[in-house]
Amino acid sequence: MDEKKRNEQGTLSDSQGAPAPKKPKKWKKVLGWILTTILIVVLVFCVVVVVQVKSSNKPFLLGYATYFVVSGSMEPTIKVGEVILIKQVSSPDELQKGDIITFRGKGGSLQGKIVTHRIISDGVQGGMITTCGDANHGIADTPITYDDVIGKYFKTSAVLTTVYTVFTSKYGFLFIVFIPLLILLVVQIVNFRRACRMDKDGKLPEEKTAEEIKEQALKEKEEEIKRKAIEDYLASKKRIEQAERDSKNKK
Repeated sequence: MDEKKRNEQGTLSDSQGAPAPKKPKKWKKVLGWILTTILIVVLVFCVVVVVQVKSSNKPFLLGYATYFVVSGSMEPTIKVGEVILIKQVSSPDELQKGDIITFRGKGGSLQGKIVTHRIISDGVQGGMITTCGDANHGIADTPITYDDVIGKYFKTSAVLTTVYTVFTSKYGFLFIVFIPLLILLVVQIVNFRRACRMDKDGKLPEEKTAEEIKEQALKEKEEEIKRKAIEDYLASKKRIEQAERDSKNKK
């Protein structure tokens, strides 16, 4: 009777002393996926912006293209270093006096360059368009044709300007590309190490209950007994076969 009471007390003490199993924190996993997704989206967005701005024969995306302003000929309307959105035009009728357009320059210092200036003629006159930069004090550019027009100025994008400026700065690549990639690498390493610690049921040791730990120990013990039984059986069979061979050799 006393022995039975001691066993019960010992079992109760063990169960009370065992630390409570930690519940898996699903929010950490969800947060990790969200951060990873955001980093990938931001990285792709930055790369697309820079490639789009730097491309000379850039395609229009949803009817718009981006350009980086390198001169002050349109100040104060458009400043140096800004990224502007250009809207695609489908006919000469869309161009009017006062519109700002982006075009391929002709003649003089603008020959072959991509230029963004304001129309000072009454739209397309006699197949020609006359433009001038706001900061050029009324000095007109060499007239162009509608075929030289790339698109019409839509707006200056502060977001794209910031992204392009940071991305192309001295330390921009470090903060926008290298650090996010480093974070992604660390997250993947942590996930890999976590996966290596999981058992067949996909649980970590600290996530298991006392009952699950006990069941796992019993399974491991059963597997060990089975393995030992198989080894003993094979060894016994080998001894019998060896004895039979020895008996045949004596005959």
